[in-house]
Amino acid sequence: MNCKVCGNEIKDNWKYCRYCGTKLKDTKPSSPKLDEIKSEIREEMRNAEEPHIEEGTKVETEQQVFDKELYYRVLASRSKRRQLAEKKSELLEEVESWLEQVKSGIVKTDYAKPRIEELKKEVKKIIEEEKQYNSLPEELPIEVLLDQIEEAREKFNKLREIKKSSNISKETIREAKQQYLENLELLEGQRATVNGYLRKWLDELKEEINKKRRERENLYLKKELEEITEEEYKKRNNDLVEKIAELDHVIKSVQMLLAA
Repeated sequence: MNCKVCGNEIKDNWKYCRYCGTKLKDTKPSSPKLDEIKSEIREEMRNAEEPHIEEGTKVETEQQVFDKELYYRVLASRSKRRQLAEKKSELLEEVESWLEQVKSGIVKTDYAKPRIEELKKEVKKIIEEEKQYNSLPEELPIEVLLDQIEEAREKFNKLREIKKSSNISKETIREAKQQYLENLELLEGQRATVNGYLRKWLDELKEEINKKRRERENLYLKKELEEITEEEYKKRNNDLVEKIAELDHVIKSVQMLLAA
């Protein structure tokens, strides 16, 4: 499956395109949560008169490094990538329209050719702009982690189906479930750590965007008081508008990561 905006390949369980940030429809049934898995295994062990899973057991893991700069660059680039992809799509559609008109005889080739060449140059320019983001990873560490969690949950679901087979003993199934539970606890622990960093960073981002909004208001006052020229105001205001829009996109993206 491919993203309808940027055309890049996307996975079924993604809630948004990790290349351009476009929201995707979630048509996949949800996998069992960690608490559900714990309860199911606990119940099976109780029925088998085996020791239940003790609460509060945690697997110690090495603390993941949270690179705010990397997260910001990747999340901010997705908005720009989407804008470039949408613009490129519009230009290519116009090229196709001109070619169809030439083919059907509505316009002559000599009339359409200059515009088509102009459109092609704009498309090449966008392709060059897109290259500046090639060095950035398409997926963030938290997104890779979310995929690992989803994969572990899916495998647990498969174990539920395998359970119905008479070829495998209940004990073997319970042991397999226990292994997946331990893996899930490890992954969920890592996720909780990263989410803690994300929440703290989200507060910083909100503070930063409010600061930029106040800066824009003060800039307007300076223009009205004739402390700066109209030209200087327009330039600095445009820069602030772009920065505020970028921060707003990153804030929404972080909120989506936390809600995933």
